[in-house]
Amino acid sequence: MTEVRAYDECPTPSVASALAEFESDFHYPLGHHGWFRISHGRDYTRFFRAMGEARCFVAQRDGMVTGVISVARPMLRVPGGETIEAAYLADLKIGTTAGGRTLLRLL
Repeated sequence: MTEVRAYDECPTPSVASALAEFESDFHYPLGHHGWFRISHGRDYTRFFRAMGEARCFVAQRDGMVTGVISVARPMLRVPGGETIEAAYLADLKIGTTAGGRTLLRLL
C-alpha cells in the first residue's frame, strides 16, 4: 500500500536515502545533446524552506519512493509595493512503477 507523508524538516536518514535513489532516475534535457539532473541532497526540504514555509509530500511503497510534490509559501512583492503570500508548487515527480493513483494521493 502506498503511504504519503508530509515533511517540513529534514527527513529521516532512511527516507533521505530513498529520495536520493528516486531522484537519480530523473534526467532533464539541456540543449540538443546534453542532460542534467537535480539532487536536493540529504535535506530534501531545505531548498523549498529557503523560500518560506514549505512542505514536501512523499509517496512511498515498501520503503521505496514512488512520487513526490513540494509546495513553498513565499512572500512576493507585487507592483505598487504590496507584499502578498504565494504558493509555489514544484518538484512533481512520479516514478515509472508508481501506478495511476500516486498522483491523486499526492494531491
